[in-house]
Amino acid sequence: MRKLIALAIAAFAIVACFPQGQCEANPPVVDYCGPTDATCQGHVIDATHWESGPVMGKWLPYEPSEVITMHMRDATTGQVLSGQITSFNGYVGATQVQDPNGTLPAQCAGTLCEELQLDPSSFKVENFTCATQYFYAVVTIVPTADAGTD
Repeated sequence: MRKLIALAIAAFAIVACFPQGQCEANPPVVDYCGPTDATCQGHVIDATHWESGPVMGKWLPYEPSEVITMHMRDATTGQVLSGQITSFNGYVGATQVQDPNGTLPAQCAGTLCEELQLDPSSFKVENFTCATQYFYAVVTIVPTADAGTD
């Protein structure tokens, strides 16, 4: 009987957390790499690629149910990458600094990292789990054509 009660409590805890991916009444919303974000580590790699920070550096904290709006801005130069996003590769890891000899991070999929919105110079993702993760992304774009050059 005790095992049945423990199982019922565990099942309730899981269902209570996951029906809508909400672990908190007011999930945190983070605006990363906006024009005034001093914590931005974003990097424009070239004319078609942006990364959220160094792959072997500190990844972004990604709290339970958190929504992150990521602006594709370079932290050093202020350059904003803009265009049609053709490839979004997001990853989540259990530690803030990834160990190349340790556990590999998971690619964003399902409840770990749902892409909510892809815009010309930003995107939104949500952690639909009740666990703190760490986030990294690389985005490929087709640059927006300048209408005056055609």
